[in-house]
Amino acid sequence: ATQFFEQATIALQRARTIFEGEGDEEMAATSLQDLGLCFYYQKRYKKAMLLYTSACRVIVAQLGSCHPDLAVPTFNIANILCATGQYRKAIVFYRIAYSINVTAPGQGHAW
Repeated sequence: ATQFFEQATIALQRARTIFEGEGDEEMAATSLQDLGLCFYYQKRYKKAMLLYTSACRVIVAQLGSCHPDLAVPTFNIANILCATGQYRKAIVFYRIAYSINVTAPGQGHAW
């Protein structure tokens, strides 16, 4: 499994570099989230948290603080907090992610 994560990390870092070079900040943020997921599954929570936080910063800067794309990395931050025993903090982030999902798409949205 370690070899898979190493290969995935290299590919995702390459993708992030390409997206940043092209000025595609949305896809760069997606790459940050994907990298964070790789580190999360390896239980490298500090690195995953840095990547999710970076993704949140990019999304807020590009799309605003209420955009639906912000819900996923916020939810993932909550998962890391749970995995590290920080349950009270996790609840705050779960609520934020839920709030974004409920309010951002608008009424009648498929989610």
